[in-house]
Amino acid sequence: MSLKPNNKIFPWLRYFLFLCVPLSWCILGHFGSLQFLEYRLLDLRYRMRGEMASPIKIVYVDIDNEAIQAYRWPWNHSRYAQLTDALFAEGNVKAVGFDVLFSENSFADFGIKEQKEGRMLFGKSIHQHKDVILAAAYVPGPGLLQEKRRFPWIFEGATDPALNDTPELPAFPILGPTWGTPGLIDTYRGVPRFAPIFADASVASFYPMSLQL
Repeated sequence: MSLKPNNKIFPWLRYFLFLCVPLSWCILGHFGSLQFLEYRLLDLRYRMRGEMASPIKIVYVDIDNEAIQAYRWPWNHSRYAQLTDALFAEGNVKAVGFDVLFSENSFADFGIKEQKEGRMLFGKSIHQHKDVILAAAYVPGPGLLQEKRRFPWIFEGATDPALNDTPELPAFPILGPTWGTPGLIDTYRGVPRFAPIFADASVASFYPMSLQL
């Protein structure tokens, strides 16, 4: 009795086994099982590429633990006005971006009068210097006003700006008709490797803070 493989069946079996590899890869990718590996390979490619020189000088001013301990948190908005004036007057910067959301929800539960006065000072500072980019974001869950704002990802079907949500924006007087520019600080599902290029909403189109700067 011959134990040799059937010459007609064996090539098809070999091709089927080869097909299982990309098929399995596609199935795992569809269900997100390869996302962790994809992120690690992306990080590796960035490390191999190395840092790229920026065409402009960028300075990151951090609100660190030392600053929070020195000045009671949350800060009155007059503190941000002082910071803005100092950066433009002493630092000679061209523009400033605040990665802090100065919306109506940013009010503390104390010192309402002082906070309103501070917000007015901050608004006047922004109006004076003009080139100030203020954070805008789509709230992923219920906030103070129990609102949910869905980011209008086009690939998820949000193609009609009239139906798209507006991001949570800085409130007047910090953002006004002729002063302050909103800049998105959102990422896709909280992943810092993926950020939107724009968001079309019913009131306007919004762009990331980095592009606005």
